[in-house]
Amino acid sequence: GGGGGGGGEGGGGGGEGGEGGGSSSRAIVSAIAAAAHRRGLDLAVGLTLQDYNALVGPAMALPELSRSSTLAVLVGSTRDIWTPFLRALRQSPTRGHLAREEEHGGPLNAYVVRATEELAAEAVPRGLGVSLHFAHETAPGRLVAMQ
Repeated sequence: GGGGGGGGEGGGGGGEGGEGGGSSSRAIVSAIAAAAHRRGLDLAVGLTLQDYNALVGPAMALPELSRSSTLAVLVGSTRDIWTPFLRALRQSPTRGHLAREEEHGGPLNAYVVRATEELAAEAVPRGLGVSLHFAHETAPGRLVAMQ
């Protein structure tokens, strides 16, 4: 499959926002995981963006949003993505195609982007900065280590 996230078919995206650590971060990760699961993105793991950046080095480091501890959430999928993805294709006004699929390299990537944008809007508290990155994005500043 395509998309972002780690492990499994399809994949989700990664986003960051809020301060890492603490119960508020756990609540945000739980809300993101629940919203993602409803969209077939059944893997969600919270981490500290600063830890990710230390591991990947400057070439793939992501913006820390001027925080000392930035929450990042890696979202991915297993085969559970196929039912909601196929439903989205059937319900699309252009049956069998999704908006922005050319921009994102195919219908699965387009679905993952749309689902991730929706779940971020639903689950991330207002006022927190959000930056979404996807495995299919390879431009400088967009590339995310997924393996």
